[in-house]
Amino acid sequence: MLMEAVGIAGKCWITESRFFMNGKVTFVVSVVLACAVIGTAAEVEWTGKGADDLWSTAGNWEGGKAPGASDVIVLSSPPERGPVIDSDVICGEIRGPAWSGDRQSVDVVDGANVKIGGWWRFAERGACVGTINILGGNVTIDGVLRCSNGSRAHGIINVVDGVVRADGMWLSDTGGGEMNVSGNSLVDFVNNLSFGGNRGKKPMIINMNGGMIRVGRELRCPHNSARAGMAAINLAGGIIDCASFSHADSAYSMDITEGELRIKG
Repeated sequence: MLMEAVGIAGKCWITESRFFMNGKVTFVVSVVLACAVIGTAAEVEWTGKGADDLWSTAGNWEGGKAPGASDVIVLSSPPERGPVIDSDVICGEIRGPAWSGDRQSVDVVDGANVKIGGWWRFAERGACVGTINILGGNVTIDGVLRCSNGSRAHGIINVVDGVVRADGMWLSDTGGGEMNVSGNSLVDFVNNLSFGGNRGKKPMIINMNGGMIRVGRELRCPHNSARAGMAAINLAGGIIDCASFSHADSAYSMDITEGELRIKG
């Protein structure tokens, strides 16, 4: 019997072949074994105690060390001032700004490239307000961008001449949400952009006066019929392009003064 083992991360195959030689059956078995290296993701919390507000400054993080590529980032207030990202950043997940606490903001500025391997969730708990400012930066989220999981929370995302790419977005789950897009911006979702995943009482709004929002599957405004009258799109410029549109058999507001809403199906 001939056996062959080759290490490839995350894969495992076992194959068997039979050959007839001189009236006898000869087996050739190839085994490819997984030799994955499993990294341990750590939670790293922002303290803001460094000499500046930069993400890259080690003194701004608990333990005095800037986050690694697989780490889970926790941004809670205080402090109100979250990180300013002005360079390339890779991390596993971001929880915040305002994961808990009161009010907090994060800025991704021109020249920054942010790559998140999981979700970016912000404005999560209590009566908090979390704000993300994409000011010329580039953000790629392998998972979903979600704001306002708590009923009293409110999340705001401002995209000015920036790029945001994600699997999808919950513009509020049970709380309130607001997305403002302007300038030469691109906000691109592979799947759905949903207003309101669950019951709640806070408004959910998209304001545009430039740029493009592209939705690969469905724009749901609102997603949940219990959020009737709370979802609004104000299009004063720019383009919203989606594969389909739904509104959960409930009232919503749409004000198109300029710009375009394109629905393919």
